Amino acid sequence: MVDEKVVYQKNESFGKIDLLLENYNEKEKETLLNLYNFKEIFVNIPLKSSDGEIKNVTGVKVDNFLSYNNTFSNLRIHPYFDINYFRDFAFLNTITFSLFGIPVNGSFSSILMDPFDLSTDEKEEIFKMFSSLLKNEILEKDIFFSTDINSNYNDIKIFTDSFHLDEFDRKKIISFIDYYNDLKKDIDIDKLNEYSIFYSILKYCELKKKSVDDLSVVIYGFGEKPYFLSKILKREGFNIVGILTHLGSFYDPYGIQIDEFYKNYLSNFSSREETRYKKIDLYTFENVRSDISIFYIDIFKKDFLKNINTSLIVEGRKMLFGEMESEIMKEKGIELLPSELTCSGEIILYDELRKNRIPKKIEIMIQKEIYKKMDEIFKADGEDVRTKIIKISFKNILENLS
Repeated sequence: MVDEKVVYQKNESFGKIDLLLENYNEKEKETLLNLYNFKEIFVNIPLKSSDGEIKNVTGVKVDNFLSYNNTFSNLRIHPYFDINYFRDFAFLNTITFSLFGIPVNGSFSSILMDPFDLSTDEKEEIFKMFSSLLKNEILEKDIFFSTDINSNYNDIKIFTDSFHLDEFDRKKIISFIDYYNDLKKDIDIDKLNEYSIFYSILKYCELKKKSVDDLSVVIYGFGEKPYFLSKILKREGFNIVGILTHLGSFYDPYGIQIDEFYKNYLSNFSSREETRYKKIDLYTFENVRSDISIFYIDIFKKDFLKNINTSLIVEGRKMLFGEMESEIMKEKGIELLPSELTCSGEIILYDELRKNRIPKKIEIMIQKEIYKKMDEIFKADGEDVRTKIIKISFKNILENLS
């Protein structure tokens, strides 16, 4: 066990976590950083309750500390705290927003919770909050239930001995976790989740005989996903012209103003990635020119389309096109890759599958079906892309798999 003096301590602003190793020489630091697969450490996090009381919450364990830059492969949370800390979101703001790369340069692949001191009602409340985070794509993993406190799977897991699950369901879920642990060895789950929108654009480029290096991309929308997607596309060679979003009027479900949310994240992102950022109104971008426009907004208006200067629209969310919008797109020569072939596939899966606790295994099978259909769509070369796009029915795929 690491010496208890070595702790991560939250500062008063709740904006940063620092590793306190000042009292150790280099050899001692190296020893500490190599303990238990790099590091196992307990954390003291002061949480502020609604009545203003500061309470140190001890028992947050961090596994596999990889470097000095707040990057972890696992974060295990053992919350010895009052539910009031959840209600005023102090804990959620601390862990979820501060440590998932925003605004701190932190990155985690898993969260494990063991709310063993909480009542059933309190567990329900926590579950609902994390479910909301999942549906809002703040976190993009699964929630599993297990009685095994020593599990080490790369997902979000809420460990509990009672969650309205009968023994049969519990055994089924635990059995699946074991299966999924083996499945992960062969499938890059994270890449699969990022893959569909990237896949669609690559197939479009292949069809049009264009290189990704020659295509400029603008990403529009709310939420943090446009930034994450831009990093993926930039890494794959796309020219990200800009990330355009309407700030100041949108708030996330937990009361953090998106304006600040973006500023904090972007202060790190733009300096490293050299991606241009503009604060504009979504309906006034006549001067923005791009080959590909990716949208994470779920509504279109005719005036909106009249102003856009692009060749291809990629739906990151399913958007509502009327006859007039379709006519404008046709007149302007804008092609469309609809959401069934892009990220909305994942969004539908979040909404339809995860709320029903359908295992990741089934989701992977569904996505394989999607990619198979996508291959079929793009096989016939030379045709107009729109004539080859088919609507993929997730319900039908589910029925075929059942």
